[in-house]
Amino acid sequence: MLSPTLLYLLKANGALLLFALAYFGLLRRLTFFTLNRYYLLFALLFSAVYPALPVPALLPPVAAAPVAVVLVETAAGPTGGLTTPAPTDWNAVALAVYGAGVALGLLRLLVQLLSLARLRRLSRPALVSGVAVRVLPGEVSPFSFGPTIYLNPAQHPAPELAAVLRHEQVHVRHWHTLDVLLAHLAQAGAWCNPAAWLLRRALLDNLEFLADHAALQSGLDRRAYQYSLLRLSQAQPGPALVSHFTFPTLKNRVAMMNTPLSSTGQLARYFVAGPLVLAAALGFSGARAQGAGPVVPVAAHEASAQPDREHATDYHITHYLDGKVSSIEDERKLGAENVASMVALKGEDARKISGNPQDEYVMVMTSKQNQNRPDVLAFNQKVAAAEARAASTRPAPAPAPAARRRPAGQPSSVRTVQGVRLASAPASSAAPAASQPSGPPPVYYVDGKVTRDGLANVAPDAIASVNVFKGEKTRELAGNAGAAGVVVITTKQRQDAPEVRAFNEKLGIAASPPAPAASVPYLAAPALAYITQHYPAARLLGVSEVKAADATPLHYQANIVMGRRPAYLLFDAQGQFISESYTSYLK
Repeated sequence: MLSPTLLYLLKANGALLLFALAYFGLLRRLTFFTLNRYYLLFALLFSAVYPALPVPALLPPVAAAPVAVVLVETAAGPTGGLTTPAPTDWNAVALAVYGAGVALGLLRLLVQLLSLARLRRLSRPALVSGVAVRVLPGEVSPFSFGPTIYLNPAQHPAPELAAVLRHEQVHVRHWHTLDVLLAHLAQAGAWCNPAAWLLRRALLDNLEFLADHAALQSGLDRRAYQYSLLRLSQAQPGPALVSHFTFPTLKNRVAMMNTPLSSTGQLARYFVAGPLVLAAALGFSGARAQGAGPVVPVAAHEASAQPDREHATDYHITHYLDGKVSSIEDERKLGAENVASMVALKGEDARKISGNPQDEYVMVMTSKQNQNRPDVLAFNQKVAAAEARAASTRPAPAPAPAARRRPAGQPSSVRTVQGVRLASAPASSAAPAASQPSGPPPVYYVDGKVTRDGLANVAPDAIASVNVFKGEKTRELAGNAGAAGVVVITTKQRQDAPEVRAFNEKLGIAASPPAPAASVPYLAAPALAYITQHYPAARLLGVSEVKAADATPLHYQANIVMGRRPAYLLFDAQGQFISESYTSYLK
């Protein structure tokens, strides 16, 4: 699983590769030098910026069927945390290696700039043929950097000196130095990508083509100009940052000067290359967003004929991914298709795994990529032992661990299980019908009407309540079609409609609209620091008091949003973090 920084680098380098393929395949031989310059500059800038932009998915997120997680009841036992050796963080290793390469590239660029500064100190200002230059001592190839031309006029005959000045003036007037610096920065930032080196070479060559073309357009003799370039290539080379005289480069420049101008019909290549690269780059981001888009879990409870919402409890959960403590963001980025298994433990066995006395549950997720890694196997063996102890202490037989894992060939639909709200139910109650790998689907009612689409067409944040019925109640509602259960969904928009209230009252579903949130003027400093550290991209929408039925101290709920996804963080009066949920803690 790639970290956000590595994912950014992957996208940026992929975009550079696409731009390089399009340039060398379609545009390199064209004589539209100015258009080629703009294309290459856009390629470098777009590749650096677009991975950081919030590109939306090109396709709607795939709605996954709900999967029930069986929570293992455990008996009390001696406490104590299990310690596991920390696995190698390959993301950090890759970033360190990549960062070292970038640092070396930037150091090389800095040394070249210092070399130019030294030459400037050795030079003196002068006026040559009416052009302000800086004269260098000794034999050196002429060059320009920024608004200044550097040369030794004594080593050039008059016709050659005029050609040199016209060529370098083109570089100065069009600020080609900025192109050169950008190309070197891109090469340092993408040092391991051959496309970055090829694009730098292409950009520098194109600047020379552009200057040669402008010099010839001013009236210089083509053959004399080419011979002067050949003679200049044999002189002492200038600084590496600004000296582009090599034999292959000179050969390409002469060949391009002798190439007939491209016809206007060839402009169509730009309308193919640009959109093709943009579509491929944005499509890659869109495909990732479509496959790993946020799926907000709905707080649902399994109800009998008389649901008991008043006794619902919020639990503190620690998540493990491949044997390491993970965050909700890590699990969301993993994607359902990459999950090999997920196991849940409760009570003392959960606290033995995490070592956290506050944990009521521990969710252990294993990815397909790392399921056979030695440290992951060792950690999962400890989890399996805890499962076995839990199964031996249950008064009723518990489902086998394999029942909680995804059957072979069946795609998992687990996104994340964070901030779970569980309604009180007998310990011997069976698993919900959604956990069965086969059989008829449950019957769905949305606002009192049967629907075949289930939750697919209902936005998670539009749901007021979800109630699941099994047994005799399902036969009353749906006959034999409800053998797998009946799911009754009530939306916020229609929950007060007379027909919806009548339908819910018939089923014994009590209407309990949430009380209005009591706004509080502040959030304690530790809570603000926690949000800033763990959710740097989130926006704080508001803070509300959460009052318990007993005389316990007040808690404070912070409502944050990450993109379009809301979340709720619970803190005590001192600002210490308690738990996190995707549903409000306000009853």
